[in-house]
Amino acid sequence: MDRDIYKSNILKELENCKNLSIKEGSVEDLIIDNKECKGIILQSGELISSDTTVITTGTFLGGVCHIGN
Repeated sequence: MDRDIYKSNILKELENCKNLSIKEGSVEDLIIDNKECKGIILQSGELISSDTTVITTGTFLGGVCHIGN
């Protein structure tokens, strides 16, 4: 899989999803209330509240790709 093509195609797909907001940043902490995640606090200090929170890691963080015959 070509990383650049994948990145471009998946971004187009996500940008065209209705009712989806994309926010990129490093999560510093979770906002927990009554044992439920109610949002996140970004490294910048910004608070993002939500009913549903999906947290993913970055892609290829320190990864190595070997290409050859």
